[in-house]
Amino acid sequence: MQASDVKNKCFVVWSNKIEGRLDAPFYTPDLFQTIKNIKEIKSNYLKFGDIIEDLSGGATPKLGFNFYSDSVGVPFLRVQNITEEGLKLDDVKYITKEVHNVLLKRSQLKENDLVFTITGRIGSVAVISAKFDGNINQHSVRIKLKKSVNGKNISPYYVAIFLNTHIGRKISMRY
Repeated sequence: MQASDVKNKCFVVWSNKIEGRLDAPFYTPDLFQTIKNIKEIKSNYLKFGDIIEDLSGGATPKLGFNFYSDSVGVPFLRVQNITEEGLKLDDVKYITKEVHNVLLKRSQLKENDLVFTITGRIGSVAVISAKFDGNINQHSVRIKLKKSVNGKNISPYYVAIFLNTHIGRKISMRY
C-alpha cells in the first residue's frame, strides 16, 4: 500500500456532518467534495429522482414449470448481460412469451429504458435500444426516464455514461 492509498482511506467525519448513516464509504472526502461541487452549480444539474418517470425491479418466476430456454423466446437479462458497453447477449437465457406478457409484465424492457444492476457487479448500466424485446431478473432494476424536465431534454445515453463512470458509480452506490 502506498502513502496515497492511506491518505484516501483514512479520514475524519465530524458529527455534525453525519446524515443518519454510519458506514464509512458514505463519507469519503472525494465523494463529499464532488457532491459539494455539483451543488454549487445549482442551475446545471438535476437530481436523479427528478428525472425518473418509472422504476421497477425485475423478478424471476418461482413456479414449478421450467420457463427458461437457451435459444428461443424473449431474452431474460441477468447481471452478466448488462455491461458498461451495453447489452452482452452471447450468454442470454430466454423465457416464454406468456411469462413475459403475464407474470413479468412490470419488468418488460422498452426503448430507452435504463437497466441498472443491483447485485453481483453492482452499478452497471445499459440503455435498451429500439426494437429490443426483453425482460430482467430480480438482480436488476428497469428505469424509465422522463423525456424532459424544466425544458431540459433527458438523454438516457448521457445518464448511462455518467452512472458508469467512477464517480457516477460512487454516487449511485452512496444512496
